[in-house]
Amino acid sequence: MYSVQDVSLDPETRRAWKGDDEITFSRKEFDLVLALISRPGEIVTREQLMREVWHTSFWTSSKTIDVHLGWVRRKIGDNPRRPHLITTIRGKGLRFEPQPPPGHPAAGGEGAQPVAPIVIDVATDCADGPAVPGVGAPEMAYRAPEADRVSAAERPVVA
Repeated sequence: MYSVQDVSLDPETRRAWKGDDEITFSRKEFDLVLALISRPGEIVTREQLMREVWHTSFWTSSKTIDVHLGWVRRKIGDNPRRPHLITTIRGKGLRFEPQPPPGHPAAGGEGAQPVAPIVIDVATDCADGPAVPGVGAPEMAYRAPEADRVSAAERPVVA
């Protein structure tokens, strides 16, 4: 059994929990989380993930890991804009964090606010039109809750 932060995985029974709630992962999603949670704090490269999860040394698609990671993040409640469970280390790989970063709402403490859930409107957020059950899931886009949306005037200017 692996338990990091409030996510637990039992490789023998292939069951997973977020706190007290059981999570249903697909086979690949479970294998992806297992590859990361079994080494908390360690960067796992995309090449390692392709070998361990997809059992291949070549890339089937440059987005395979990203798509599965998006599904996993939704299921475990890890906001991709402010992740505290699985972080992407640009140019290196992914890391399952042993604890939330300081100042992150999941770390608790003074002034911490709960993380707003990501809302997905499956009827309108598919890139290719209306959603059909079981079709188009990889094309779904994130829609931030109204309170988290930032207008163009409020965005910082990067020179």
